[in-house]
Amino acid sequence: MAALPACIDRLLTTAVSLSADEPLEVALARLLDELVALEPDGAAALELEGGLLLRRGSVGAPPRDDHFFPDLPRELSLPLPGAVRGRLAFAAPSFTAATHASYERGLSQAAAIFALCLQNRPDGHGADRAAESLAQLDKLARLGQNASAIVHELNNPLTAILAYSDYLTQRLRRGGVGEADLDRMLRIHESAVRIQEFCRDLNDYARPSAESVERVDLGQVLDRALRFCVHGLRAADIAVERSYQPDLHVLGVESSLTQVFVNLITNAWHAMADRGGVLRISTSALGDRAVIVIADDGPGILEANIHRIFDRYFTTKPRDGGVGLGLSIVRQIVAEHGGAIGAANGDEGGAVFSIELPRSI
Repeated sequence: MAALPACIDRLLTTAVSLSADEPLEVALARLLDELVALEPDGAAALELEGGLLLRRGSVGAPPRDDHFFPDLPRELSLPLPGAVRGRLAFAAPSFTAATHASYERGLSQAAAIFALCLQNRPDGHGADRAAESLAQLDKLARLGQNASAIVHELNNPLTAILAYSDYLTQRLRRGGVGEADLDRMLRIHESAVRIQEFCRDLNDYARPSAESVERVDLGQVLDRALRFCVHGLRAADIAVERSYQPDLHVLGVESSLTQVFVNLITNAWHAMADRGGVLRISTSALGDRAVIVIADDGPGILEANIHRIFDRYFTTKPRDGGVGLGLSIVRQIVAEHGGAIGAANGDEGGAVFSIELPRSI
């Protein structure tokens, strides 16, 4: 049995190493074998438009009634994203390596990797940027894995900056230096503190979630998500207005909730990238529920799309702007926390996303 993040990592490694000269079925079988290792007696299948069907692992009886593995009680299957027409499936006697929802997210990532591999082959759909995209996925995966080492390397000089700037600030105060010079030294120290906080946030966010549920302060999680997005918001001339109800908590996985808010804030930033505006974030209590509202000054959501934006692979971005998994994953995470999410257009324009989560009192 292999952990889900480790399996996706190996799948990426294998995908990047594939040669265009390798026979199609051999290459796909190598990728499927990485999925098979997820569970004891696991099985994986890939079906492509045109009749190609590959099944690996504990395959059992032939496919029947839309099930690739009728002998296995737990089965998930998802369509491949983008131009490639096909389905990817994983099945096992039981899911022990992760929750059902986590498997859905993992299989979505795997489906995107399979699609990129197929697009990059001369006998596939020939997307010019597929190899580049796959390599970029691998680079981001490596970056996440090495976040703790990166933070460690930053913390060593940062600790010295904090210590010496604090020492010099105290000396300057006692020496009666001018206020302007003292203010400059204080800014150095405060900037170093901000870097240290960001490093801690990055390390926590990149660390694979153990799915441990704890009491989470919503304001703190939202502020952490904002820190991850602050550069893009500033570059797009977007102001942030926050209105948090004090001492509002929920029970949840902090890194997963951070992922939800980073995704929604990033979408708002992209919507306002060409025009600037205001991003409004508020939290409030409604009985036994905590309500989070994220509203932007962007163009809003087309009425025809409002009921589709949480669908897997639905996207309004350009072809190279994403595969439409972000809001689908957001909805899954919110549902895992016993909550609900909705989208609408504001009275004065812009998109409004509302999330309700059970309160922890």
